[in-house]
Amino acid sequence: MKLIFATRPSALARWQTQWVINALKNVHPDLECEEKIITTQGDKILDKPLPEIGGKGLFTQELESELLNGDVHCAVHSLKDLPVENPVRLTIGCIPARAEVRDALISKNGYTIASLPKGASFGRDLEPASCGPDPCPVPRPSHTIFARQCGHSYSQGT
Repeated sequence: MKLIFATRPSALARWQTQWVINALKNVHPDLECEEKIITTQGDKILDKPLPEIGGKGLFTQELESELLNGDVHCAVHSLKDLPVENPVRLTIGCIPARAEVRDALISKNGYTIASLPKGASFGRDLEPASCGPDPCPVPRPSHTIFARQCGHSYSQGT
C-alpha cells in the first residue's frame, strides 16, 4: 500500500510529517509513503497578521482540497493551527502521543520560570506547578493526521 502525505514546506511541517511516516513504517514496514509539499496561502502572505488575512484556515485550505480531490491520502498538521470545525468528508484520523512537553525559557531580562513577573505570558504551555506567580500560558502544539474517510483506519499513536 502507498500513502501520499500532504505537507507544508516549513521545517516543522516536514519534520512532523516524517515523524508520522516513520511511526507508521515501524508498525507497517512494507508501507510505501510519499510527501507532496503544498505551499498554502498562509505560507505566501507573510507581511500581515493572521486574523487580518483570514485566520487558521489559510494554512489548511490547500491541504484539504488535495485530500478531497483524492490527490493525497493524508495530511499532517499542528492541531493548534486547525480550524475548530472539520470540513465535511474529512476527519482527524489520529493524534499521536506527545513527546517531551517541557521547553526552554529564553529571556533577554534573565528571568527564570519561577521569577516571571505577575501577568507574564509565553509561547508554550508549561506545567502549572513550575510556572511563575501568575502565568498566562498559551496552548501547546500537537500534530494531527487528517485522513479522507475512505475505509482505512489508523490506530491512535501510529
